Amino acid sequence: MSNVVKQGQSFVDKVVELTGSFENVVAMAVLNNKSITDHLTIGEEINAFPATNKRVASFFNKYNEPATGLTVAQVANEGSDGIGDMIIGTTFIVE
Repeated sequence: MSNVVKQGQSFVDKVVELTGSFENVVAMAVLNNKSITDHLTIGEEINAFPATNKRVASFFNKYNEPATGLTVAQVANEGSDGIGDMIIGTTFIVE
């Protein structure tokens, strides 16, 4: 697995992806001189320990990477647009 940060990944996402365990977050934060809440930049490389839970780490691959680093603004901009948000004649047109 690549140590390079992808879009939307938080530090915790990357630790779980690389080591398979949330329990490694503090140790990897010290190793990388980061806070566990630091925002990462796309393309940044994270130093990692060997996987401690290989079963979980093997779950992640180039098609299945954790990415939970959404900001509050990004979540707020995501409208539901479900049936409860529809307005007859405006967003829900009956013909």
